[in-house]
Amino acid sequence: MQGINSGIKVMLAIAIGSSWAAIAQAQAVQPGADVEESKRVPDGDIVVTARKREENLREVPVSISALSGDVIAEKQIVNQAELSFRVPNYQQTNGVNVASFMRGIGSGSNPSFEQAVGTFVDGIYAGRGAQQTYPYFDLERAEVLRGPQVTLYGNSAIAGAVNAISKKPGDTLSADLKASYEFNFRQIRLDGGVTVPVSDDFSIRVAGFFDKLDKGWLRTFRPTQFPGWTRLDPQWENWGGRISSRYQIAPDLKLELKYEIFRIAQDGNTLQPVSNAGTPTVTEFKFDRQRSFGNGPPQPNYAYDPMRMKSQTVQGTISLDTDLGTLSATSAYVWYKWFLNTEADMSPVPLFNFAHHEDFNMFSQELRLTSDRVGKFDYIAGLFFQKEDLFLQGEFEGNFAAIGSPVPAFARIIRLNQKTESSAAFFDGNLKLTDRLTLNLGARYLYTKKTASQYSRAHDIVGNAPRPDLEVPLAALGNRSYFNLFYGQPHEFKGLSLSENHFMPLAGLKYQFTDDHMFYAKVVKGAKAGGFDWAVNHLNRDTVDFKPEKATSYEAGVKGTFRDIGLSYGLTAYRMEVKDLQVSAFDGALGYIVGNAAEARSEGLEADFNWNVVEGLRLNGTLGYTDSKYVRFPGAACSVELRLSTPAGTVCRRDLSGGRLPFTSKLSWSLGGQYTADVSDFEIRMNVDYSHRGRTNIAAITDPGQWERAVGLLDARITLSPAIGGWRVALIGKNLTNELYSTYGTEAPSNPLVRLRNTERPRQVALELGWNF
Repeated sequence: MQGINSGIKVMLAIAIGSSWAAIAQAQAVQPGADVEESKRVPDGDIVVTARKREENLREVPVSISALSGDVIAEKQIVNQAELSFRVPNYQQTNGVNVASFMRGIGSGSNPSFEQAVGTFVDGIYAGRGAQQTYPYFDLERAEVLRGPQVTLYGNSAIAGAVNAISKKPGDTLSADLKASYEFNFRQIRLDGGVTVPVSDDFSIRVAGFFDKLDKGWLRTFRPTQFPGWTRLDPQWENWGGRISSRYQIAPDLKLELKYEIFRIAQDGNTLQPVSNAGTPTVTEFKFDRQRSFGNGPPQPNYAYDPMRMKSQTVQGTISLDTDLGTLSATSAYVWYKWFLNTEADMSPVPLFNFAHHEDFNMFSQELRLTSDRVGKFDYIAGLFFQKEDLFLQGEFEGNFAAIGSPVPAFARIIRLNQKTESSAAFFDGNLKLTDRLTLNLGARYLYTKKTASQYSRAHDIVGNAPRPDLEVPLAALGNRSYFNLFYGQPHEFKGLSLSENHFMPLAGLKYQFTDDHMFYAKVVKGAKAGGFDWAVNHLNRDTVDFKPEKATSYEAGVKGTFRDIGLSYGLTAYRMEVKDLQVSAFDGALGYIVGNAAEARSEGLEADFNWNVVEGLRLNGTLGYTDSKYVRFPGAACSVELRLSTPAGTVCRRDLSGGRLPFTSKLSWSLGGQYTADVSDFEIRMNVDYSHRGRTNIAAITDPGQWERAVGLLDARITLSPAIGGWRVALIGKNLTNELYSTYGTEAPSNPLVRLRNTERPRQVALELGWNF
């Protein structure tokens, strides 16, 4: 690592004796709580909703990491990608497309895939890759649930789930506002929320954020288009808002409503060439926060690789307390538009460009009955319906004259129009066999139907008018068309359809050794829906679809609290077996090979602790170990070197059986603590956090040229505030050792001899001012 190795960093973190509040600190001790009780219970009064009801963190039979809204705000975790680095056995890519991996299992970045790690916002599914860029603001907490969560969450969450829970309107007038300025990249961020009780029964909360970055960290040269011109990428201006309300209609009837909107507007991405197997036009290919290329074909509105997203959500829940329990109905409508433009050849020549459009809307309805926890038996049962409309369009644009070719400039446009309907019934019950032994049984039955059309044709670059003349075979080209030379076979498949039925059971036992220590074990079977490849480049419509994944998970763990020394802990062991793992890899031209790996396996450990050492000093740590591999995977896509050594006219394939799964480090861990001291009428709080991730392959299918070394991030914060609260001022540092690292790698579209990587953000130093009442 640059300057300070990982061992020194760990010692530094411990020596400073401070850290962020524990990664499991989902909810702080309530005002007025007994001080000694808080000391003896280091997690405080931790409440999570991992199983769709409020439970104490150390009593939930789930491997879970939970961060309170205060901790998220203090650490300046602004999205799910930043969250993933600080949670063991969880990784999220931050490249052209977004994908998440948990315990080694995840979905590739192909936008046709459902994500194996489900993302939920206030319980509503937001699991498409584009939605995983959801900005974190005004949150109550975030919960990361490892292992299959199909019983209560569904939506293909066979590897795990991430649930962001927004702050709800309270009963008293309150406000919290903060502003920060980051010096190295001239970033301004404003956050705030206000709760207004209109009456004893009705209150509203309004919250929002504004985030502007004027100066990026990747120096970009475009010598062909703009000689002598330099730009620092990325740059963005993002904003979002939320209004929520709570209306207690009657003592046993409550209505909650929410409207949320956010916009992401970014110019310039962070991809740069890092290796070149022989393309003369690529002249800068070193991983050094610097790149040289020219967007091609030159279009004024694409000059800076823009990314745009606008998303809106309307959600409502009505709850009725009955003799059987709480009956709730939740309805939601979500819609977004997403656009991304990417330089496709990464050379200074304006040759290839790729533009990606995605339109999505979803309606969901859940009816759920949650019993009271009295007697020996409690349960949650419900019905679920979801309807989605998805439109994907990709534009591969070639300006062939830039390299002296007589081929006219044109684009390949690919489209997928897909409609999905899903219905499910679910049940989760707990039966106390004895005072200390509880049996947990559950299941979800899911029916899914998808219909689609898929399209790949020639079009003009400007205006996108169809160009059937470029699809006509020419004798001079060996009876091939211009389209065939670069983009495969033109086609349009209509009437594609598939339907699936999945029964996903759960069985578990929980044994409470004492009031403060428990053991649990469970077995879960889950499934992730199949679908249709959006970027097919051949004429065989029978191979457009890919099969569902099926997973079996075994998990056992212990959790507890030693109250007399103020230490809480958790330890989990697991094994997951996945059949027909969905995979997507670049084919070395302008398409992707989409299919199912025969079988994959992942097993490992997770541990965490939270310790109140002495008054004012709290330490915490997490550990994740994963051993994951393809059990059988013949016929995988080849790396650059293997393709170059394959005879002309031969399709290159390799056997990855026994190989390690991508986007997964064997070891991930964190250490830290928090120290609070009273000085006169003021409080000083010092925090340090060190997060480490082991060596990782960051390509969709293991690429020997895309191994990312082990990396660790050192963050720190010092906060000054009056002892009675009110205002605060803080100095914040992130990635203080200025690590150069990446989370995503691929090959350049249209230039398959060039490898690309994203460049994550370097050292940040910020000043924050806050105020609350």
